[in-house]
Amino acid sequence: MGGAAKKSAWDLKEVFSRLPGWAWPFVASCLAIPLLALGGMFPVGLGLAGAMGCATVAKDTERKTAWRALLCLGITLTAWSGFFAVQYAGSWARRRAAVPDLTPPKMERVRMVIDAAALQAKEASDILEPAWLTADIYGSQADYEASCSRLTRGQRQLVAVSWYRDEVDNGGHDQFYFNSTGIVWEDALAGLREIGVAEAAAILEESARRMGGRPSFDRGERQQRLQDQKPDFGDLDDRFYKLAVDLDAIMLTYIRAHPKEFLFDGEVERAVAPRAP
Repeated sequence: MGGAAKKSAWDLKEVFSRLPGWAWPFVASCLAIPLLALGGMFPVGLGLAGAMGCATVAKDTERKTAWRALLCLGITLTAWSGFFAVQYAGSWARRRAAVPDLTPPKMERVRMVIDAAALQAKEASDILEPAWLTADIYGSQADYEASCSRLTRGQRQLVAVSWYRDEVDNGGHDQFYFNSTGIVWEDALAGLREIGVAEAAAILEESARRMGGRPSFDRGERQQRLQDQKPDFGDLDDRFYKLAVDLDAIMLTYIRAHPKEFLFDGEVERAVAPRAP
């Protein structure tokens, strides 16, 4: 082992000994690769191979100096090209891995049933799921009305209340009106009044007043008003966050008191759950 190490060290010393002065810039340039890369097996191997190749060519006195210099330049450029190619590939792979998958999810049509047994669920969201999947908030007002024609008044209103609560909790009234969810503001207001949450209804009503009294059901028009008028919802957001009410529990109590309003039997479209790898 010791002899082999000494021989290897002696071989490297021999390779780089008695080099003409013009060759050292090429050798140094190749050896700079692992320094720039802060180590790593590939950069070290690439840099050392390039440097040894330049040294070997430089000492080949059977070739003219100009040819040897051109060959050293070619070796150096090849080494650096390989280094940058690997660096770019690694960088591209990292960027590619960081980019979220924006492919629309596959959809499927399934039958969902909310019967007397399903109404005993502990979460209002479980009972409202088929209604939530049915209400189309992403198109026009006509699309929304058409989709809600399959729902009862109670289903429609509580789905709207859920959208309103979730959006305001996530980003305030500005987000609620900016996003597609703003289309449900009127149903949400009626729903809050119906289930007896007067303070929340008053907050939503005041937010609508700041949007002109009757916010548009068109998302683009709501966004334009937000941009032009810049209504300040900060105080309303704070009031909503401080509400000492459990909307989920209140909605569940309302569902229990009006069970026929929340029965459902029909097809809905939902995203296909991804399979485990």
